[in-house]
Amino acid sequence: MATVTVKFTSSNNKVVFNIDKLKVHVPPHKTETITWKLAPSSTSGAKFDTANGIELKPGGPPWTPTVPFRVSDDEWQGTLQNALVHGNAPQLFRYSVSIVFNGVTYEWDPDVQNDPPPPPPPEDEEEEHGRH
Repeated sequence: MATVTVKFTSSNNKVVFNIDKLKVHVPPHKTETITWKLAPSSTSGAKFDTANGIELKPGGPPWTPTVPFRVSDDEWQGTLQNALVHGNAPQLFRYSVSIVFNGVTYEWDPDVQNDPPPPPPPEDEEEEHGRH
């Protein structure tokens, strides 16, 4: 399970997002539950947007098996399966984080990436290791 912590602060007309794990990597052949949590130290009154707290950007690969959904005002969750095989390019899932504070919606755009498996060792290396 991967947790992405979103800290939102607003002070003196300045808004700051601090996202711990700007890019989550899902290892090859794994299914990862990703939970986005609003940090308790965020500015009081800030919460994830009810409908679009975590929203996948259009044009990306399909997110399966469970697209991000709202759990509460301060938590969203989704499950992503990495079915890439050797030779596939990494899959990049662009998404936005939307926070509502004082009736205004603020947005930030981190990523999630499926990583392909590493290439197998060259055949001559396997034979060489077998001779020792």
